[in-house]
Amino acid sequence: MNPEDVVIILSDDDDDVSINDSVYIVEDIQNNVYPVDPSNCSRSHDPEGEEDLVVTFCQRGEVLPHARYDCTAHTFTPTDSDVGGPIESNQLFCHQCFCYVCDKVASECSVWTVSGVCHCNAHKRSVFWSNKRDKVVLGYLQMFNFNLLEIDSDLRLAGRPRHTHNVHPLLHTHTHRQCPSITTHTHNV
Repeated sequence: MNPEDVVIILSDDDDDVSINDSVYIVEDIQNNVYPVDPSNCSRSHDPEGEEDLVVTFCQRGEVLPHARYDCTAHTFTPTDSDVGGPIESNQLFCHQCFCYVCDKVASECSVWTVSGVCHCNAHKRSVFWSNKRDKVVLGYLQMFNFNLLEIDSDLRLAGRPRHTHNVHPLLHTHTHRQCPSITTHTHNV
């Protein structure tokens, strides 16, 4: 898409919050795009009060990493706790989609479409999915009833298992040796 194919309408209203804020997206329709000579443009008085309207041109923004449910390339259908399989097109993802539960790129989620787990249906507005995410993100810190907002990134890492078999070092079952039996001798007097 060429920069001249995109129109962004901005307001010069100084208020950050306005009830009537609007965004107009002009779709790329090749048949209706005509080059405009800037010398032919003139500013005229608009009786309807839109004389402060500014039209600027720009390029499309870069797609940043986002949770799958926020993807603009593929529609997402929220469900409360469905893990039986992908709902509608929830299994589709772009190269920047992240798994909400695993907190890693969707293409690396090993249970993205696995029946019984199905992370592709996860989203933040579901208590079920939020609890699943908390268990993964907090790890062993969950037993202390921490809220994700109460801990920083370093403390979050402290709750994750360090071993590949996902067992915390303090929870290992150690092999204990029995004490050698102590023989006591009693003397008869």
